[in-house]
Amino acid sequence: MNITELARQLKITPKELKERLPELGFSIGERAIQIPDEQAIKVIEAFKRVRQQEKKQMELKEKVERITEIKSPLKQEERVVYLPPKIQVFELANRLNLPLRTVLSCLLKNGITASLNENLPFEIAAIIAEELGFKVKEAEEERKKEKIYFKKEIKEIIKNEPKDKLIPRPPVVVIMGHVDHGKTALLSAIYEIDFMQKESGGITQHIGAYQIKRKEKLITFIDTPGHVAFENMRLAGGHVADMAILVIAADDGIQPQTQEAIRIIQEEELPFIVAINKMDLPTADAKKVKNQLIELNLIPEEFGGNVICVEISAKKKKGIPELLDLILLVAETEEEKLLANPEGMVIGTIIESHQDAGFGPVATAIIFNGTLKTFDNIILSKTYGQAKILKDWQGKKVDSAGPSTPIQIFNFKALPKVGEILTVENNRDLLKEKIKEIENQQEEEENIFQSIENNKRKNISFILRADTFGTLEAVVSAIVGLAKNNIKIQILKKEVGQVTESDIILAGATHSWIISFNVKIPSNILSLARERAVKISFYKIIYDLIEDIKKEIERQLSGEVIEKEIGELEIKACFSSSRTERIVGGKVISGYIRKGAIGRIFRGEEPLAEGEILELQVNKIEVGKVSAGDECGIKIKTNFEIKPGDILKIYSVVS
Repeated sequence: MNITELARQLKITPKELKERLPELGFSIGERAIQIPDEQAIKVIEAFKRVRQQEKKQMELKEKVERITEIKSPLKQEERVVYLPPKIQVFELANRLNLPLRTVLSCLLKNGITASLNENLPFEIAAIIAEELGFKVKEAEEERKKEKIYFKKEIKEIIKNEPKDKLIPRPPVVVIMGHVDHGKTALLSAIYEIDFMQKESGGITQHIGAYQIKRKEKLITFIDTPGHVAFENMRLAGGHVADMAILVIAADDGIQPQTQEAIRIIQEEELPFIVAINKMDLPTADAKKVKNQLIELNLIPEEFGGNVICVEISAKKKKGIPELLDLILLVAETEEEKLLANPEGMVIGTIIESHQDAGFGPVATAIIFNGTLKTFDNIILSKTYGQAKILKDWQGKKVDSAGPSTPIQIFNFKALPKVGEILTVENNRDLLKEKIKEIENQQEEEENIFQSIENNKRKNISFILRADTFGTLEAVVSAIVGLAKNNIKIQILKKEVGQVTESDIILAGATHSWIISFNVKIPSNILSLARERAVKISFYKIIYDLIEDIKKEIERQLSGEVIEKEIGELEIKACFSSSRTERIVGGKVISGYIRKGAIGRIFRGEEPLAEGEILELQVNKIEVGKVSAGDECGIKIKTNFEIKPGDILKIYSVVS
């Protein structure tokens, strides 16, 4: 068989065929143009076997890659830890899967002396976990427990109220859905159709809630932002609501925040109505939305399910009366869960809070039982206050707020958190005890945070590189021996060889000082260090290193300023000099140079002198800053004899 014909059958070039034949155990010579038919058949079979093997290897490789893609996020997830609002030290160690001594050591490093049974607030536990290399999230199950607790508490309170005092309260309805699907437009449409207090000019959006009257019955509405960044607000909205309106745009369908809202609704076990909005648009497709709901196992009533769907246009105000009637209908079916005693114990929850320039901390709450009155003493988990001013959702001052009423409360000691449970304590002795408990807790946490901040200012961390292991250990020994008073010295990493990019990244994340002893620092590493504001130094003489670290320790103890390298300039010419100043010209080769910065003069790798940059000129015009690539004239305060070719490293002095 002709070599060319065989190559054509194998779908390769004759040259490739000749190159591969020896690999398969065939030898025909470089100049051969023919091959015996019997041998050609064997070649074809050999190629088939090789290609099958190659195919299997490729499939295996793809499988491995797919597995790796699947496992990669899991590996990262293994470093995520979910923490509750409070956690004991030993339990924190268990959740981090670390020895107890490691966690206790990290606490001590941050100035916290704690026993293994001591409770840590979430904020402190999160700092410790993050320092130990974990990404921290608030435990979802703990949030669930808190919400369940709140609902159980309300249920328990209602259960203990006198039966003859219980009356149906208005339903609290939360509006949820994806951003731009028309939640706020729906709230406005409901308000305008209601006509109640229309002269006030619209919804007071800041309060995030309002009431309307439909067929002589009140309904309370809560607005929750649709953007993913407001997940906590949406969670709080679900937490306080009796039912939900899930708004879905008919032209856009179910989106990520829609699915998130569905998850919250299902977790809260809220009855809900789907409002398919924007039905006035030509691209509206309600059928598509309903099919998407079916895919999520939410079956609309018309298909035999229990999901109520209503088609509306908030813009045209169509379908709104029908939606309101459906809300009242659902409220009737849930009436047993919507009972309250206006004269009973006050309990509510915070749905919004902000800092007012004139009044200080202000919060909006929904009251679920009892009646909140002016001058009632309010107790929350981390703050308290006396309700000196109460305002309704329209901004009018009122004397009280009953069940299901949104109310704005002024005069808190600190800003309440969204989702916090509100109670009232007017017994003077009990009030004093609760206030003392809150203040003690705040003081304890403030002391812990202050301790952490103080320790952060008095910690010096190092990443060390040296030319040999012997040199490295000598440098470590010298540095560790410099620890003084409250200054703690940490060696985060010590290795032989050049400084690497990973060293820079680690130093940037931990605010560490990189020391390279007897090993030159590559220019690309120096540039990266400047970009990330990482302090990096090269030394040949141990005494110079020790002196610089001593200076740094003194700065830390005295609160003095530190240096940050911001650029480099190459000296091109020297013009004139006086006893205390030099005028030179040069080109900025990296970063920038600015007036008032410190210029350190290097000849080769050795720093020889330094001085303040007194003046900068570009084309004989005085400027404040010159960037990389530009030439300039410089007046520097120094008596050192600068020469062309010297490098001026520029440092900014920062606190």
